[in-house]
Amino acid sequence: MTAQLHLCILSGQSLPNLLPLCLYRPSRIVLAVSADMQPNVTPFIGTLLRIGLIERPQDVITLPQMPDSDYSQMLAWSRQHLDLVRQCLPDHQIVLNATGGTKLMSQALAVACQEHSSPVLYCDTGHDRIEWVSPQPRLESLPNGLLDSAAILKANGIERDTALSDDVDWREQIKARGDLTRWLAAEVAGSLGSFIPALNNALHELKPESLPVIAAFEKPATHSAWREALRKLESSGLLQLAEPLIPTVPPKMHIESATALQYLRGGWLEEYLWLCMQDAGLVDVHCSLQIHADLGSAEESRLNELDVVVGHRNRVLVVECKTANLLKAGAYNQMLDKLDSLGKRTGGLLTQCWLVAARWPHHSEAQQNRLRLLARNRNIVLVEPRHLADLPQRILNWKSSLKLPLN
Repeated sequence: MTAQLHLCILSGQSLPNLLPLCLYRPSRIVLAVSADMQPNVTPFIGTLLRIGLIERPQDVITLPQMPDSDYSQMLAWSRQHLDLVRQCLPDHQIVLNATGGTKLMSQALAVACQEHSSPVLYCDTGHDRIEWVSPQPRLESLPNGLLDSAAILKANGIERDTALSDDVDWREQIKARGDLTRWLAAEVAGSLGSFIPALNNALHELKPESLPVIAAFEKPATHSAWREALRKLESSGLLQLAEPLIPTVPPKMHIESATALQYLRGGWLEEYLWLCMQDAGLVDVHCSLQIHADLGSAEESRLNELDVVVGHRNRVLVVECKTANLLKAGAYNQMLDKLDSLGKRTGGLLTQCWLVAARWPHHSEAQQNRLRLLARNRNIVLVEPRHLADLPQRILNWKSSLKLPLN
């Protein structure tokens, strides 16, 4: 059987080159690189090393710089260097991945390959398939899971550290209080719409080192749903009411553990997303994932925490969960900018980003539309409180279509 050699045209997006390499595992990799893409050579070879496609940098052959203008020069360069590759590696079949580069670069290399009946493929990441252009047009599906979330992070220079969901005890605890978490999510757009902000206000200045502590609401629990929520939280061991609930008296609660404090301050929403992903049958799901990147400076390399990360169909989904006030001056834009930046760094153009909000300006349609527009302008999916009750079904639809249905 003839060994395969994959000729890749380097571009700013690595996955269209990486996915065919992961699928076919060629014995040699050759890179065609334009002047603009020269700085990407070393990072791309580093990616190949990190995900185990090569053992040494020397396993990759980088051809002399390819012109990216004047088609006649590109075609002459392609013919010359393909002949050179054939002479140096006569026992290898050249396969061109024509996905990267400019259209003219791809065309020139494809023509030079077809003159010698060398196969040409195109990686159509939008439809999860390989399009074989020659010698005979055919389609081949990209298997789900060629690259999991950790591999995609590595491909983009990001190292996965630890996640809360790595802990078996954590997962069992989340399942044990799953009914409570689902109830909070189902009611936050209705009867608990004012409870979550009040709970946040009562806890926002507390620090884990101050525990155990008694925290007090600013207002009485006049709404029966508030009292029901507090009783459910108490019966789940997350707090202890300091005194009997009286509708005319602001409630006081005794909080003992950092785990309980984290849940009460918004961790319940992250747990709900994790439960929804589990309900949808997704397995590459990570909650409170710590990541770091070796980007050359302490500021850029510092740890970041991603609320929820999902790997599915060779893509990464990054979810940010917020129970804070979205209308606080500047805060919403900062959330969106951070999420947009993390999305681009963790998986490039194929990464999806969701912002899941538990609080919403129900009183102002203008403010609602503004929040939606700001998210849409950054290609961020905004999940509002009204979407939470049936989020598991919405995620099931996303699992098959990669589009989260929102109405």
